[in-house]
Amino acid sequence: MTETPYTIEINQLPRPENFNPSDPEKPELKIKRIQAVQKMIRETGKKNGIEIKESDQLESPNSTHYREGAIAEAARLKRAIPDLSIPTTLPYEIFQIMPFFPVVAKNTGVGHGKSKYLIETQEQWDKFQGWVESSGEQKQVNEEWVFQEYIPPVTDRPISYRVIVDCSGNIITSQIIYGPEDTKNVRVLLSDRLPHEKNVTESSLEDPQNEHFLNARSIASNRAFVLKMVRIPQSRYDSKDGYIEKLAHTDPKTGERFWTSSSGSRDVQSHEKMGGRIPLNPKNKQRPISTTTENILGALGLDKKTPGLPASIKLQASSIARLVGKQEKTVKALWLGIDFIPGKDGKNYFLECNWRPSLTAVADHLGKELNEKTTVEILQWLINQTIEHLVTE
Repeated sequence: MTETPYTIEINQLPRPENFNPSDPEKPELKIKRIQAVQKMIRETGKKNGIEIKESDQLESPNSTHYREGAIAEAARLKRAIPDLSIPTTLPYEIFQIMPFFPVVAKNTGVGHGKSKYLIETQEQWDKFQGWVESSGEQKQVNEEWVFQEYIPPVTDRPISYRVIVDCSGNIITSQIIYGPEDTKNVRVLLSDRLPHEKNVTESSLEDPQNEHFLNARSIASNRAFVLKMVRIPQSRYDSKDGYIEKLAHTDPKTGERFWTSSSGSRDVQSHEKMGGRIPLNPKNKQRPISTTTENILGALGLDKKTPGLPASIKLQASSIARLVGKQEKTVKALWLGIDFIPGKDGKNYFLECNWRPSLTAVADHLGKELNEKTTVEILQWLINQTIEHLVTE
Protein backbone atom coordinates (compact mmCIF):
# COMPACT_ATOMS: atom_id res chain seq x y z
CA MET A 1 0.00 0.00 0.00
CA THR A 2 1.40 3.38 -1.09
CA GLU A 3 0.97 6.08 1.50
CA THR A 4 -0.50 9.37 0.32
CA PRO A 5 1.14 12.65 1.39
CA TYR A 6 -2.24 14.03 2.45
CA THR A 7 -3.59 14.27 5.99
CA ILE A 8 -7.33 14.42 6.69
CA GLU A 9 -8.31 16.85 9.43
CA ILE A 10 -11.28 15.99 11.66
CA ASN A 11 -12.85 18.51 14.01
CA GLN A 12 -13.41 17.88 17.69
CA LEU A 13 -16.84 16.69 18.73
CA PRO A 14 -19.30 19.45 19.70
CA ARG A 15 -20.49 19.72 23.28
CA PRO A 16 -24.17 19.28 24.23
CA GLU A 17 -24.45 22.97 25.12
CA ASN A 18 -23.53 23.90 21.52
CA PHE A 19 -26.85 22.57 20.24
CA ASN A 20 -30.18 24.36 19.91
CA PRO A 21 -31.98 23.61 23.22
CA SER A 22 -35.39 23.58 21.51
CA ASP A 23 -34.36 20.97 18.94
CA PRO A 24 -36.46 17.85 19.64
CA GLU A 25 -33.54 15.57 18.81
CA LYS A 26 -31.24 14.99 21.79
CA PRO A 27 -27.67 16.35 21.45
CA GLU A 28 -26.32 12.93 22.46
CA LEU A 29 -27.91 11.37 19.36
CA LYS A 30 -26.46 14.03 17.07
CA ILE A 31 -23.01 13.61 18.62
CA LYS A 32 -23.32 9.86 18.16
CA ARG A 33 -24.12 10.42 14.47
CA ILE A 34 -21.08 12.68 14.02
CA GLN A 35 -18.93 10.05 15.76
CA ALA A 36 -20.20 7.40 13.34
CA VAL A 37 -19.23 9.52 10.32
CA GLN A 38 -15.81 10.28 11.78
CA LYS A 39 -15.29 6.59 12.47
CA MET A 40 -16.00 5.76 8.82
CA ILE A 41 -13.50 8.40 7.71
CA ARG A 42 -10.84 7.15 10.16
CA GLU A 43 -11.25 3.50 9.14
CA THR A 44 -11.34 4.19 5.40
CA GLY A 45 -8.39 6.56 5.68
CA LYS A 46 -6.35 4.02 7.65
CA LYS A 47 -7.01 1.31 5.04
CA ASN A 48 -5.64 3.65 2.39
CA GLY A 49 -2.59 4.82 4.32
CA ILE A 50 -3.91 8.30 5.08
CA GLU A 51 -3.09 9.98 8.38
CA ILE A 52 -6.05 11.37 10.32
CA LYS A 53 -5.50 14.24 12.75
CA GLU A 54 -7.82 16.18 15.04
CA SER A 55 -8.06 19.93 14.57
CA ASP A 56 -8.37 22.59 17.27
CA GLN A 57 -11.84 23.49 15.99
CA LEU A 58 -15.15 22.10 17.25
CA GLU A 59 -17.40 20.35 14.76
CA SER A 60 -20.39 22.55 14.01
CA PRO A 61 -23.68 21.10 15.31
CA ASN A 62 -25.44 22.78 12.39
CA SER A 63 -25.62 21.66 8.78
CA THR A 64 -23.29 24.46 7.73
CA HIS A 65 -19.79 25.12 8.96
CA TYR A 66 -18.63 28.70 9.41
CA ARG A 67 -14.97 28.96 8.55
CA GLU A 68 -13.22 31.60 6.45
CA GLY A 69 -15.50 34.62 5.97
CA ALA A 70 -17.67 34.38 2.86
CA ILE A 71 -16.33 37.66 1.45
CA ALA A 72 -12.68 36.75 2.04
CA GLU A 73 -13.29 33.32 0.52
CA ALA A 74 -14.94 34.81 -2.57
CA ALA A 75 -12.05 37.27 -3.03
CA ARG A 76 -9.48 34.47 -2.75
CA LEU A 77 -11.36 32.34 -5.30
CA LYS A 78 -11.67 35.27 -7.71
CA ARG A 79 -7.91 35.85 -7.59
CA ALA A 80 -7.27 32.18 -8.34
CA ILE A 81 -10.03 31.82 -10.97
CA PRO A 82 -10.18 35.13 -12.90
CA ASP A 83 -13.17 34.15 -15.07
CA LEU A 84 -15.31 33.23 -12.03
CA SER A 85 -18.44 35.41 -11.95
CA ILE A 86 -19.44 36.39 -8.39
CA PRO A 87 -22.35 38.67 -7.43
CA THR A 88 -21.24 41.88 -5.69
CA THR A 89 -21.05 40.93 -2.00
CA LEU A 90 -20.56 43.36 0.89
CA PRO A 91 -20.43 43.19 4.70
CA TYR A 92 -23.04 45.02 6.76
CA GLU A 93 -20.71 47.83 7.83
CA ILE A 94 -20.05 48.74 4.18
CA PHE A 95 -23.51 48.03 2.76
CA GLN A 96 -25.28 50.29 5.25
CA ILE A 97 -23.22 53.22 3.94
CA MET A 98 -24.05 52.59 0.28
CA PRO A 99 -27.15 50.35 0.07
CA PHE A 100 -28.52 49.19 -3.29
CA PHE A 101 -31.61 47.20 -4.17
CA PRO A 102 -32.55 44.48 -4.82
CA VAL A 103 -30.10 42.74 -2.53
CA VAL A 104 -30.08 39.41 -0.70
CA ALA A 105 -29.31 39.64 3.03
CA LYS A 106 -28.13 36.26 4.24
CA ASN A 107 -26.68 34.67 7.33
CA THR A 108 -23.73 32.63 6.05
CA GLY A 109 -23.88 30.37 9.11
CA VAL A 110 -27.32 29.00 8.20
CA GLY A 111 -28.09 26.52 5.41
CA HIS A 112 -31.06 24.92 3.65
CA GLY A 113 -32.25 28.23 2.20
CA LYS A 114 -33.09 29.64 5.64
CA SER A 115 -32.27 33.15 6.91
CA LYS A 116 -32.02 34.61 3.40
CA TYR A 117 -34.08 37.71 2.64
CA LEU A 118 -34.62 39.55 -0.63
CA ILE A 119 -34.67 43.26 0.22
CA GLU A 120 -36.21 45.24 -2.64
CA THR A 121 -37.20 48.58 -1.09
CA GLN A 122 -35.93 51.25 1.27
CA GLU A 123 -38.81 50.42 3.62
CA GLN A 124 -37.63 46.82 3.95
CA TRP A 125 -34.06 47.99 4.51
CA ASP A 126 -35.19 50.37 7.25
CA LYS A 127 -36.97 47.47 8.98
CA PHE A 128 -33.85 45.30 8.71
CA GLN A 129 -31.67 48.02 10.22
CA GLY A 130 -34.23 48.53 12.97
CA TRP A 131 -34.07 44.81 13.76
CA VAL A 132 -30.25 44.90 13.95
CA GLU A 133 -30.31 47.83 16.35
CA SER A 134 -33.11 46.53 18.59
CA SER A 135 -31.90 42.92 18.74
CA GLY A 136 -28.35 43.75 19.79
CA GLU A 137 -27.06 41.50 17.01
CA GLN A 138 -24.82 44.03 15.27
CA LYS A 139 -21.62 42.10 16.10
CA GLN A 140 -23.09 38.85 14.76
CA VAL A 141 -24.47 40.58 11.65
CA ASN A 142 -21.07 42.20 11.01
CA GLU A 143 -19.31 38.84 11.32
CA GLU A 144 -21.65 36.38 9.62
CA TRP A 145 -24.10 38.26 7.40
CA VAL A 146 -23.41 39.35 3.83
CA PHE A 147 -25.40 41.49 1.41
CA GLN A 148 -25.26 40.03 -2.06
CA GLU A 149 -26.40 41.39 -5.41
CA TYR A 150 -29.66 39.67 -6.44
CA ILE A 151 -29.39 37.69 -9.67
CA PRO A 152 -32.89 37.48 -11.25
CA PRO A 153 -33.81 33.94 -12.38
CA VAL A 154 -33.93 33.00 -16.06
CA THR A 155 -37.46 31.62 -15.62
CA ASP A 156 -40.43 32.35 -13.35
CA ARG A 157 -38.85 30.11 -10.69
CA PRO A 158 -35.68 30.45 -8.59
CA ILE A 159 -33.11 28.07 -10.09
CA SER A 160 -29.61 27.00 -9.11
CA TYR A 161 -27.02 24.37 -9.96
CA ARG A 162 -25.87 22.21 -7.03
CA VAL A 163 -22.55 20.44 -7.69
CA ILE A 164 -21.12 17.86 -5.28
CA VAL A 165 -17.34 17.83 -5.73
CA ASP A 166 -14.60 16.06 -3.81
CA CYS A 167 -11.45 17.80 -2.58
CA SER A 168 -9.47 16.41 -5.54
CA GLY A 169 -11.77 18.26 -7.94
CA ASN A 170 -13.78 15.26 -9.14
CA ILE A 171 -17.47 15.93 -9.82
CA ILE A 172 -19.42 13.35 -7.81
CA THR A 173 -22.84 14.41 -9.07
CA SER A 174 -24.83 17.51 -9.97
CA GLN A 175 -28.41 18.64 -10.37
CA ILE A 176 -30.62 21.63 -11.00
CA ILE A 177 -32.72 22.70 -8.02
CA TYR A 178 -35.83 24.81 -8.58
CA GLY A 179 -38.28 26.49 -6.24
CA PRO A 180 -41.92 27.60 -6.37
CA GLU A 181 -43.33 29.27 -9.45
CA ASP A 182 -44.15 32.99 -9.27
CA THR A 183 -42.42 33.84 -6.01
CA LYS A 184 -44.24 37.17 -5.83
CA ASN A 185 -46.90 35.29 -3.90
CA VAL A 186 -44.55 33.12 -1.79
CA ARG A 187 -43.09 34.81 1.27
CA VAL A 188 -40.47 33.99 3.90
CA LEU A 189 -42.66 33.25 6.91
CA LEU A 190 -41.93 32.02 10.42
CA SER A 191 -44.80 29.53 10.06
CA ASP A 192 -42.77 27.64 7.44
CA ARG A 193 -40.03 26.80 9.94
CA LEU A 194 -39.98 23.64 12.02
CA PRO A 195 -40.94 24.16 15.69
CA HIS A 196 -37.36 24.04 16.99
CA GLU A 197 -36.23 26.58 14.35
CA LYS A 198 -38.68 29.29 15.39
CA ASN A 199 -36.62 30.77 18.22
CA VAL A 200 -33.83 32.04 15.95
CA THR A 201 -32.94 35.70 16.43
CA GLU A 202 -34.08 36.64 12.93
CA SER A 203 -37.57 35.21 13.52
CA SER A 204 -38.74 38.84 13.90
CA LEU A 205 -38.04 39.33 10.19
CA GLU A 206 -40.44 36.49 9.33
CA ASP A 207 -43.29 37.16 11.75
CA PRO A 208 -46.20 39.15 10.23
CA GLN A 209 -47.11 40.36 13.74
CA ASN A 210 -43.67 41.89 14.34
CA GLU A 211 -42.75 45.50 13.53
CA HIS A 212 -39.61 44.27 11.74
CA PHE A 213 -41.44 41.84 9.44
CA LEU A 214 -39.84 42.15 5.98
CA ASN A 215 -42.55 40.41 3.95
CA ALA A 216 -39.66 39.22 1.77
CA ARG A 217 -40.23 37.18 -1.36
CA SER A 218 -38.94 33.61 -1.19
CA ILE A 219 -36.00 33.14 -3.54
CA ALA A 220 -34.64 29.83 -2.24
CA SER A 221 -34.32 27.35 -5.11
CA ASN A 222 -34.12 24.49 -2.60
CA ARG A 223 -37.53 25.31 -1.15
CA ALA A 224 -39.62 22.39 -2.38
CA PHE A 225 -42.80 23.14 -0.41
CA VAL A 226 -45.01 26.12 0.43
CA LEU A 227 -47.86 26.37 2.92
CA LYS A 228 -51.35 26.60 1.47
CA MET A 229 -54.89 26.54 2.84
CA VAL A 230 -56.69 23.33 1.87
CA ARG A 231 -60.46 22.87 2.13
CA ILE A 232 -61.44 19.63 3.89
CA PRO A 233 -65.06 18.79 3.02
CA GLN A 234 -67.72 17.66 5.45
CA SER A 235 -68.25 13.92 5.89
CA ARG A 236 -70.84 12.38 3.60
CA TYR A 237 -74.09 11.45 5.33
CA ASP A 238 -75.39 7.93 4.82
CA SER A 239 -78.89 7.23 6.17
CA LYS A 240 -77.82 3.74 7.24
CA ASP A 241 -74.40 4.33 8.77
CA GLY A 242 -74.66 8.01 9.65
CA TYR A 243 -71.73 10.25 8.77
CA ILE A 244 -68.87 8.41 7.07
CA GLU A 245 -65.43 9.87 7.73
CA LYS A 246 -62.94 9.55 4.90
CA LEU A 247 -59.34 10.56 4.34
CA ALA A 248 -59.53 13.86 2.46
CA HIS A 249 -55.91 15.03 2.27
CA THR A 250 -52.35 14.05 3.22
CA ASP A 251 -49.65 16.67 3.72
CA PRO A 252 -46.90 15.70 1.19
CA LYS A 253 -44.12 17.03 3.44
CA THR A 254 -45.13 16.00 6.98
CA GLY A 255 -47.38 13.04 6.18
CA GLU A 256 -50.11 14.48 8.42
CA ARG A 257 -53.52 13.16 7.40
CA PHE A 258 -56.76 15.14 7.43
CA TRP A 259 -60.15 13.42 7.66
CA THR A 260 -63.62 14.66 6.86
CA SER A 261 -65.84 15.46 9.84
CA SER A 262 -69.56 15.51 10.52
CA SER A 263 -69.21 18.96 12.09
CA GLY A 264 -68.71 20.55 8.67
CA SER A 265 -66.07 21.53 6.16
CA ARG A 266 -62.95 23.37 7.31
CA ASP A 267 -59.76 24.97 6.01
CA VAL A 268 -56.39 23.60 7.17
CA GLN A 269 -52.79 24.56 6.54
CA SER A 270 -50.89 22.01 4.50
CA HIS A 271 -47.75 21.95 2.41
CA GLU A 272 -47.91 21.90 -1.35
CA LYS A 273 -45.00 20.62 -3.42
CA MET A 274 -43.83 23.49 -5.61
CA GLY A 275 -40.16 22.79 -6.30
CA GLY A 276 -37.99 19.89 -7.31
CA ARG A 277 -34.69 18.56 -8.65
CA ILE A 278 -33.42 17.71 -12.12
CA PRO A 279 -30.47 15.27 -12.15
CA LEU A 280 -27.72 16.13 -14.63
CA ASN A 281 -25.97 13.35 -16.55
CA PRO A 282 -28.72 11.01 -15.28
CA LYS A 283 -28.20 7.26 -15.33
CA ASN A 284 -31.76 6.68 -16.52
CA LYS A 285 -31.62 8.29 -19.96
CA GLN A 286 -35.14 7.22 -20.92
CA ARG A 287 -37.04 8.72 -18.02
CA PRO A 288 -40.08 10.85 -18.94
CA ILE A 289 -39.73 14.54 -18.15
CA SER A 290 -42.38 16.92 -16.86
CA THR A 291 -43.43 20.14 -18.55
CA THR A 292 -41.69 22.09 -15.76
CA THR A 293 -38.42 20.22 -16.33
CA GLU A 294 -38.68 20.70 -20.08
CA ASN A 295 -39.25 24.45 -19.68
CA ILE A 296 -36.32 24.86 -17.28
CA LEU A 297 -33.91 22.88 -19.46
CA GLY A 298 -35.05 24.88 -22.49
CA ALA A 299 -34.46 28.19 -20.69
CA LEU A 300 -30.96 27.05 -19.72
CA GLY A 301 -30.15 25.79 -23.21
CA LEU A 302 -29.54 22.22 -22.02
CA ASP A 303 -30.32 19.01 -23.88
CA LYS A 304 -33.79 17.88 -22.81
CA LYS A 305 -33.09 14.16 -23.21
CA THR A 306 -29.64 13.97 -21.62
CA PRO A 307 -29.01 17.22 -19.72
CA GLY A 308 -25.47 17.71 -18.49
CA LEU A 309 -23.60 20.17 -16.31
CA PRO A 310 -22.24 23.09 -18.39
CA ALA A 311 -18.52 22.72 -19.08
CA SER A 312 -17.67 26.11 -17.54
CA ILE A 313 -19.31 25.12 -14.24
CA LYS A 314 -17.48 21.78 -14.25
CA LEU A 315 -14.11 23.51 -14.52
CA GLN A 316 -14.89 26.20 -11.96
CA ALA A 317 -16.47 23.83 -9.41
CA SER A 318 -13.48 21.52 -9.70
CA SER A 319 -11.05 24.40 -9.10
CA ILE A 320 -13.08 25.77 -6.17
CA ALA A 321 -13.19 22.37 -4.45
CA ARG A 322 -9.41 21.95 -4.69
CA LEU A 323 -8.80 25.45 -3.34
CA VAL A 324 -11.29 25.25 -0.47
CA GLY A 325 -11.22 21.54 0.38
CA LYS A 326 -7.45 21.36 0.82
CA GLN A 327 -4.81 23.63 2.28
CA GLU A 328 -1.41 22.45 1.09
CA LYS A 329 -1.37 18.77 2.13
CA THR A 330 -4.17 18.96 4.70
CA VAL A 331 -7.71 17.98 3.69
CA LYS A 332 -10.16 20.37 5.35
CA ALA A 333 -13.29 18.97 3.67
CA LEU A 334 -13.55 15.66 1.83
CA TRP A 335 -16.36 16.97 -0.36
CA LEU A 336 -18.26 20.21 -0.88
CA GLY A 337 -21.60 21.34 -2.25
CA ILE A 338 -21.02 24.26 -4.62
CA ASP A 339 -23.91 26.41 -5.84
CA PHE A 340 -24.17 28.46 -9.03
CA ILE A 341 -27.03 30.66 -10.23
CA PRO A 342 -27.67 31.07 -13.97
CA GLY A 343 -28.21 34.72 -14.92
CA LYS A 344 -30.21 36.28 -17.72
CA ASP A 345 -26.93 37.61 -19.15
CA GLY A 346 -25.80 34.05 -19.92
CA LYS A 347 -23.28 33.91 -17.06
CA ASN A 348 -23.32 31.32 -14.28
CA TYR A 349 -22.63 33.08 -10.97
CA PHE A 350 -20.82 31.34 -8.11
CA LEU A 351 -23.08 31.72 -5.10
CA GLU A 352 -21.62 29.80 -2.18
CA CYS A 353 -19.66 26.79 -1.02
CA ASN A 354 -21.32 24.43 1.49
CA TRP A 355 -19.14 22.31 3.75
CA ARG A 356 -22.06 20.23 4.95
CA PRO A 357 -24.22 19.81 1.83
CA SER A 358 -27.36 17.72 1.86
CA LEU A 359 -26.86 14.14 0.69
CA THR A 360 -30.00 14.35 -1.45
CA ALA A 361 -28.10 14.83 -4.72
CA VAL A 362 -25.87 11.82 -3.96
CA ALA A 363 -28.90 9.71 -3.05
CA ASP A 364 -30.54 10.67 -6.35
CA HIS A 365 -27.32 9.78 -8.18
CA LEU A 366 -27.31 6.32 -6.58
CA GLY A 367 -31.03 5.84 -7.21
CA LYS A 368 -31.84 5.67 -3.49
CA GLU A 369 -34.29 7.36 -1.16
CA LEU A 370 -32.52 9.40 1.52
CA ASN A 371 -33.63 8.14 4.93
CA GLU A 372 -32.16 6.85 8.19
CA LYS A 373 -31.52 3.39 6.73
CA THR A 374 -29.74 4.55 3.57
CA THR A 375 -27.77 7.51 4.98
CA VAL A 376 -24.93 5.35 6.34
CA GLU A 377 -24.65 3.45 3.05
CA ILE A 378 -24.61 6.68 1.03
CA LEU A 379 -22.01 8.27 3.33
CA GLN A 380 -19.74 5.24 3.15
CA TRP A 381 -19.95 5.24 -0.65
CA LEU A 382 -19.10 8.94 -0.74
CA ILE A 383 -16.18 8.53 1.68
CA ASN A 384 -14.83 5.59 -0.34
CA GLN A 385 -15.05 7.52 -3.62
CA THR A 386 -13.42 10.63 -2.20
CA ILE A 387 -10.53 8.88 -0.49
CA GLU A 388 -9.94 6.67 -3.54
CA HIS A 389 -9.56 9.81 -5.67
CA LEU A 390 -7.27 11.35 -3.03
CA VAL A 391 -4.99 8.30 -3.01
CA THR A 392 -4.75 8.11 -6.81
CA GLU A 393 -3.92 11.80 -7.39
